[in-house]
Parts: sequence; structure tokens; C-alpha cells
Amino acid sequence: MIELGVFLPVLSNGWIASTTAPRYRPTYAMNKAMTMLAEDLGLSFVLSPVKYRGMGGPTEFWDYGLESFEVMAALAEATDRIQLYGSVALPTVHPAITARRAATIDHISQGRFGINLVSGWQKAEYEQMGLWPGDVHYERRYQYAREYVDILKLLWTRRDVDYEGEFFHLRDCRILPHPEQSLPLVCAGQSDVGMRFTAQHSDYAFVLGDVSGDAVFAANRKLQQYAAETGRDVGAYVLYTLVLEETEAEARAKSDYWSEHADREALATMMGQAALDAAGGTAAVLQDIAYIGITRIIASYTQCAAILDRIGTVPGTKGIMLIFPEYLTGLQEFGERVLPLMRTAKLASPRPPRVQAEALPLEIHRPFMQRCRLTRSRTTAG
Repeated sequence: MIELGVFLPVLSNGWIASTTAPRYRPTYAMNKAMTMLAEDLGLSFVLSPVKYRGMGGPTEFWDYGLESFEVMAALAEATDRIQLYGSVALPTVHPAITARRAATIDHISQGRFGINLVSGWQKAEYEQMGLWPGDVHYERRYQYAREYVDILKLLWTRRDVDYEGEFFHLRDCRILPHPEQSLPLVCAGQSDVGMRFTAQHSDYAFVLGDVSGDAVFAANRKLQQYAAETGRDVGAYVLYTLVLEETEAEARAKSDYWSEHADREALATMMGQAALDAAGGTAAVLQDIAYIGITRIIASYTQCAAILDRIGTVPGTKGIMLIFPEYLTGLQEFGERVLPLMRTAKLASPRPPRVQAEALPLEIHRPFMQRCRLTRSRTTAG
């Protein structure tokens, strides 16, 4: 059985760079509602990303964001059983400060907090604050991350810590109280170096999914090979964006409508204009770009359940993290239409939802635009 989790919308306009996809500016109310609904559905975890500079463009993609750890601290008080993952951009916060902040949220949540480690790749994000370590960081970021994690684990288990590394130097450093148990760590490194780091130092690795499961199998096998070198138990969290409707044709029409209006300006900032130009403008390529490289499941509700079950049986898969482009409405429909059909989902006992999308203010459950039923009429008319 596999865990299911939700990638929370703490950054503006989610994970589809499009002028016609549902758009929003992040609020705590939206993220609290999604987390409470995920918990009531019996899902295992939620994770909030971190970003300090967006990509601009007409959609102001990721230009607005809530601070990950602070959101999770508030959600720790609003929930009682779901696992909470906050993200930290390693170049921005000293590991001793992260150790204290994480131990505090772990205390508030009574042992339900973990950390997503972001090694840092976007130069402009850190350069604007004077925190970019230089372009050598591209080659050495996992050495930096290794020292960072070493310090976290030392501070969480020892009273007084001395540490002499290449990047960090601690003298009689003390962070109390310690977490009551080991905090799970997640990392998204996709390269061989990143995956080896994850296998050596983290508990879970993000893996980009595919619909057939072949790419997941290959990535999981590589992760398990690296983990076997250290004897550690490391699992894969596979990532998908869900675009669902009653029929696959309706789902594809909706996705095509979003992709046809990709925010090319924001995507050029993210990928580099040369890379975007080289990619060309075919519908398939544009769709890959608009979804910022994250695999999408474009399907009927029944098909989606079957695909997720197939991925859940791939050896090494511990969980699946889901992105809902339509946010609370999408999560609610997933709970009603997909979850009852799944065979592999590891769920806590479902309980009556404390949140109903339709009962919330419009900007929380249908951000900035009504759900695009235009696609349904286009499909039926064709």
C-alpha cells in the first residue's frame, strides 16, 4: 500500500504556466482548507514548496508565495494526524536555525513534521539577496547539502556540537529541545549525484512519474541500488499533475486549452529563452513546457485510479504526491470520484469532511476564474 500526498499551492498559479489555467494568489485559507480536506479523506501527507523569486510573465508565475515553514507551523495546529513537510532552501538559512525551527514545528505537530531539502538551482533567486555562493555552487551544492544534513542530525541528537567542515563551523552549538523522534527528510535530486545524495542522507526521493510506470521503475531501481550501498531504507515519492474529467476526451480538451495559452514569457525565464526557442511550438512540446516538466495524468476518473494503482505496484514506490490544478475543487472531486476506486492507497480512516469547496469563498475554491466548462461544450460539439 502506498501513501498519497498533496503538493500545496503556496506559490502563485500552481504548476501550470498558462494564462487560461486556474490562477490564484496564495492564501493561508486556501492551504488550510486543502490540508484539512486531505486529512479528512485519509491522505498521508502534504508538502509545501519554497521559492523566493518567481518567473514573471503575464501570469506572474510564482511571483507571490507564502513561507513554507510558517505555513506548516500553522497547519500543525489546525490538524491532528496528517504528516506535514516544509521546504527549506539551503543557501538561505543556516542549518542550526533550520534545526531549531524544525524541532519547534515537530513539537507543535506532536511528531508529524519533516523537511524537503532544496539545494538551490536558480541563481537569480539567491543573487537578489546576496546569498548566491558563486557558480561553483552548481557543481558543489550536494557537498554543501551533505554538511547541512550532517549538522541537522547532530543537533537533533546531541547536546553540544562541534563541527569543522568546508562550509560550516560550529563551536559548542546547542539546540534544545530535540525532536522526540527522527524527522523524515525528502529530496528532489534527479541527477545521479542528487539521487546518490538522497539515498545516503534522506528518507524519500521525489521521482518524476510516467503513465506506463516504466520510467518510475527505472528511477526506483537506480535509487534502490544507491540505497543498497548504505543499507538504508529509502523510498520514492512519485509526482503527478492530475487533469481529470468524466471522459478522457474532456480532460484532454481542458488540458489542450491550458497548454495552447502557455505563458511563454514566464517559461522563457524559467528555462532560458534559447531552450524555449529550441523546443519549438508543437502542441505536444508546448504541453510539456506549460506543465513545467511534471508528468500529467490526463484521464477520466476511472482511468486515473487505474494509473495510480499501477504506479503504486512499482517496486520502491512509497507514495505519490499529487498536484491539483483546480486546487480545492480538484481535491474534492478526487476524493469523491477516484479514491473509492483505488486498491493501493494507504488511507487513514476517512471522516466527514470539515471543508466543502462550494461553501468557501470563490477565491479559495475556484481561484480567479470559474472552472473551464468551455472545454466540455467544445468536446461535445466536435
